[in-house]
Formats: sequence, structure tokens, C-alpha cells
Amino acid sequence: IDGAQDDANKSLEVRDYYLQAEALRDTAESLNNTLDLDEVLQRILSHINRVFPCETANVMLIEDGEAHIVAHLGYERLGIDPNWLETTRDTQEIENIQKIVGRQKPVAIADTHSHHYWSLRPETAWIRSYLGAPIIVDNKTIGIINVEHRQPNHFDDTHAQRLIAFANQVGVAIKNAHLHETIQRHAEQLEITVEQRTQELINTNQSLNEQIIECQKMEDQLAEERNRLRTLIDNIPDEINVKDQEGHIILANKSFVRRLSRYMPETEVIGSTNSDYMPEELAQHNNQIDSRILNAREIMVNEEILIQGGEEGDQWFSTTKVPLYDGQKEVVGITSINHNIAD
Repeated sequence: IDGAQDDANKSLEVRDYYLQAEALRDTAESLNNTLDLDEVLQRILSHINRVFPCETANVMLIEDGEAHIVAHLGYERLGIDPNWLETTRDTQEIENIQKIVGRQKPVAIADTHSHHYWSLRPETAWIRSYLGAPIIVDNKTIGIINVEHRQPNHFDDTHAQRLIAFANQVGVAIKNAHLHETIQRHAEQLEITVEQRTQELINTNQSLNEQIIECQKMEDQLAEERNRLRTLIDNIPDEINVKDQEGHIILANKSFVRRLSRYMPETEVIGSTNSDYMPEELAQHNNQIDSRILNAREIMVNEEILIQGGEEGDQWFSTTKVPLYDGQKEVVGITSINHNIAD
């Protein structure tokens, strides 16, 4: 008879072992298939009930000395007040919770009514047999798996040790959920940042486009003004030219180019100097005048100058010369206006 009993006990142990292995495998699969913490916790509680049938079970998380149930199983069937499940509990007032948290070890209470550190309360008087296992993440107890039954002596230390494996999986699920939440939060923040930067780029691009359009308008206006000015100076009978600081002609109207074409091709007027179209003595005289205007910033008004030679003979001009300034008030050249007074 004893041998038959031993065989029966071994058979039960093997069955329980395979039940637990299968439940743990299914729990691991749940962890791999979803990051929804609520769904994972409910599946774990269901797998626990497969290994050692219980009437109720819950996952309780602890934060700042307060415990609250985040997942539960079986209480509705027993008619337990839902408000009790939502109640926040002070861990310092519940001795079995203190023991589990302090020791970080599972607890099995065969009969709560006769156990020395079970806190007897009216709302939990129906619990006669209890299992509790710490949920540990990074060496810190963050919660407890509680398993309960109305029948005394329903659970023992063997059940408590088996519960640890499930508690570890709950810890993994919570850590994964926190990691996923952190990643999601960073992703959302990154998305917000990208949206903000994109909007900033859109605004900047729009502003640049507006500036480009405005610049184009200004360029068109300047081009129109230059065209008007060019039309004006080209149709004035007086000669107009502009020289740089080295005495090279950088601008000339048609009247001036027409006269100089006697001495050089029209295409070579721009870039020429006094020496290219004046006798040497006259060129030196004009160079001295130009130098004085550049250095002393003088203005020469209506000075009569004789231009010798040419097909039309000697010509007299009333010449006005003024310094040409840049935006920084620096002299960069000379503007000359020659009015033919030969007639």
C-alpha cells in the first residue's frame, strides 16, 4: 500500500511539474506576443490557476508605501465588493505584505485564522489559505502576486516556491511594459520635435520664399530704374562718363563713346584711360585734376577744357567733375559731364 501511495504521489508531482512547465511556456509566449500589460497579467493569473487551482488571485503593485491591485481573477464569482479591489492599501498596516516585501521571499499560509502574522480583517475573513510571492525588478520589490482560497490548508510551501516563477514573469512583463512606455514616450516626443522642426522649416522656407520674391521685386525695380537711367544718359547730348580710382572708364554714354570712337573701337572705350584718347600733355593735366578730386574730394564745376585734334578740329568743353562715393562714404571714382561749347 505504501509503495502504491508513493507511486501515486510521484505521479502527481510529475503531473504538477508538467502543468507548471506548460503554464510557464504559455506565459512566456504571452510576453512575446503582446506588450499590453493588462492582457499579460490576466493571462498569467489564468496560468497560475491551472497549476494550483485557486478561487481568487491578484497582482498588487507597491509604490511609495501604498499597494493597489492592477489585475485580478475570480472575485466577481464570489460576489466580492468591487470597491474593495480598488482600495489603496497601506503596506505598513498589513503584516503579510511587510514580510514578503522585507524578506523578498514567497509566503504560504495554510490557515489564515491561526497564523501569527496574518492580519484578520472583516473584508478578508473569507480567505482561509493564502500564497504570496514578491515581484522583483532590479532587486527591488515592486509588488506581490496574491493567491487565495476559502478552504484552509489548500496551499503549502511547495505552491509558494512554484509561485516564484510566475512572479518573476510578472516582473519581466512590468519591466518590458515600462521600457515600451519609455520608448513610446520618447517616440512621441521625437515625433512632436520632428513636427515642430518641420513646421519651423516650413515657416523658414515660406519666409525665405517671401524674401526671395521681395528681392526679385527689388531687383526688377532696380533693373527698371537702371534702364531708365541708361536711357536718359544715352539720350543726353552732353558726354557722361565714370572712372574708377585708377582712371579707367567704367561707364560711358553714347555721346562720349561716339567722340572716342575716332581714336579707338567703341568696344574698347570701357577700360580706357585719358592717355588712350588725349594728347600726352592734356592727358597729364586731366590726370592731375582727377587725382585732386579723388584725394581732396573736391568738385570741379563748369571748367572749360580744350580738346585738341580730331576730324572736327579743336573742341571746347565745359566740364563738371564730382567724386563718386560708395555706401561707406568712401571715394571710389569720378563722374564727369562734358558739355560741348565749341559752337
